[in-house]
Amino acid sequence: MLGFLRNCGRLLAFRAGGEAMPHAPLLLGAVVAANVLLEDRFEAALVGLIPDRPAMPLFWLVVHALIELGVLALLLRGANKSARFVQTAIALAVASLVFSLVAGSLFFALLPLPQKPEGMTAAQAMLMLLTLPLLLWFAAIRTWILHGATEYRWRIALLVALALPIAEGTITVTLMRMFE
Repeated sequence: MLGFLRNCGRLLAFRAGGEAMPHAPLLLGAVVAANVLLEDRFEAALVGLIPDRPAMPLFWLVVHALIELGVLALLLRGANKSARFVQTAIALAVASLVFSLVAGSLFFALLPLPQKPEGMTAAQAMLMLLTLPLLLWFAAIRTWILHGATEYRWRIALLVALALPIAEGTITVTLMRMFE
């Protein structure tokens, strides 16, 4: 376990890629489940904080996670790198989990949100500024992982890293609307 955590730290610091993650399908399931449960808790908290925001049921969070895995499997299959699926998925899930924990903490530190921008405190403004480097890091770590897994050129890996969440979200929302 200590080796896994050390490799996670190396991954998140751009010192190792997805290949440093163990090929452990059960670990993949655990990390994906942790992501889904964390997202479920954030969803529940946001419903109480943002007026007129409906909650996304846990079922759809699970469907979204499965779509993420499916799209990644298709991407790796298209790059003829299917054998890298488990390690790449673990690396992406770990990065997503860390991003969600840090971004969620920043968001909840911003509360209560003012009704008007003029009501924002200096501390809230500084915390909001921290979200930009966090988003850039998240895009960079996803690009790093996908570049290593697919061996695409950096620019292509960046485009793929940015396009995947859009495709996954679009598929999920389309399915949700189909089954309303």
